[in-house]
Amino acid sequence: MSKDRRNISLDPEVNESIDANVVFSDLVNEWTRQYFIEGNTYNVEKAMLETMLEQVEDSRETMHEQVDEMHDELAAKFQAEIEHLDSVGYDEKKQVGSEAQWAEALDVLKNAARDTTNPAIKNWAGKLNVSPEELVERLIEEHGSGGSTRSQLNSLS
Repeated sequence: MSKDRRNISLDPEVNESIDANVVFSDLVNEWTRQYFIEGNTYNVEKAMLETMLEQVEDSRETMHEQVDEMHDELAAKFQAEIEHLDSVGYDEKKQVGSEAQWAEALDVLKNAARDTTNPAIKNWAGKLNVSPEELVERLIEEHGSGGSTRSQLNSLS
């Protein structure tokens, strides 16, 4: 069934109070039928309110869908970031000590025996998450071969 086109004008306050998602042709068609064909203003008002209620519910449903979509996108983004961290093997225990920790270790151990079996070397190597060999190498780089080495201690016996 084809429809005839008509133009209507609305008062500004009426136009501003109508939801932008309202389908005017359906509304006007129903109200006009009720009013002019059936002569029933009660039904026109009721039909208008029912139509507006239906459109409000549709808008609400659309908004819920949009919120769910945003939630899903954020959840997927965070999950992807977590998986990325897992894939690169992020493990706090594998991280090398901070510069401040290294500075403290190198200062405390500057006169210590440059020996990988030295309990102090082992302790600080554990704190820094490096091997005792790496710590001894850094001590020698920073402070030279000062401190006693195992071979020096053995030669004294």
